[in-house]
Amino acid sequence: MKRLILSNTDFTPSIDLNPSGLSMTFSGVSRPENVSLFYQQIIDWILDLSDEIEEIVPATLKLIFKLDYCNSASQKYILIVLEKLVELKTKGLELAVEWWYDQSDDKMLEDGEDVADAIGLVFVFKPY
Repeated sequence: MKRLILSNTDFTPSIDLNPSGLSMTFSGVSRPENVSLFYQQIIDWILDLSDEIEEIVPATLKLIFKLDYCNSASQKYILIVLEKLVELKTKGLELAVEWWYDQSDDKMLEDGEDVADAIGLVFVFKPY
């Protein structure tokens, strides 16, 4: 399975999906023009991970969200990404989610809390 690294733009976050390090990092701004196209490559990566999951479990996948801004369409796709990952818990993969937010940005903290509540996972919230 290959590592997926995408550089950030003015509209998309940087992405680092690292199968050998068992980590997924999203950082920057997420408001892509075509949100489904952007996030589909991440969903496809997770589906590939699902096909190879037996080789890495038991293990913990660390997800790091350090987003400066995330529009509602991106939040929807982040939920879809998390739903796909929650499905892998039935195969023995554990998830550790960190939601980083600027300590002066209550909105990003609230967005993270909303995502955590919607998906039913415990997030660790980390101000910076």
